[in-house]
Amino acid sequence: MMVDSEHVCIHVGSAITDSEGRYEIQSWHKPSSINFVSDIERTVLTIYKRGFGGPKIPYRVKKDLIYLAPFTGAREERLRYLKAIVTGSGCDEAGRSERNLYPLYKALYDEAKSDEGAEKDLKWFREMAAMVAVAEEGHMTEDEADKRMRAFLQDNLK
Repeated sequence: MMVDSEHVCIHVGSAITDSEGRYEIQSWHKPSSINFVSDIERTVLTIYKRGFGGPKIPYRVKKDLIYLAPFTGAREERLRYLKAIVTGSGCDEAGRSERNLYPLYKALYDEAKSDEGAEKDLKWFREMAAMVAVAEEGHMTEDEADKRMRAFLQDNLK
């Protein structure tokens, strides 16, 4: 099977806004292991604030400003939205830089943890956060990834 795409994620950056909502992501450049990548363009894929975004209109953009909408749905919708953030923000070719997603994944875990009805989903959020926390360059075997995740979880995300 061949897959063709104009977009390939090779690095993850993240930022936390200041009190006025401004943020900065440091410039980054590294030759790609994917030899056909020619242009590097930043793309904001995920925006998160506890209690805001989804399920209907998560945000709107006006003159380079992004306005988040307060969340208005049911608890199950919120959990689906939080899971969609996780599944939509990964970057298979990012290697170690995928660790930059940890603050986001931890915040999602913390929000789900505060929801008394989300116990069954907490394990999933916890494991996803641990997975990005131990990300490395190159591909780890499944056993090595599991070993690193277990070691990380012994001391984190209780």
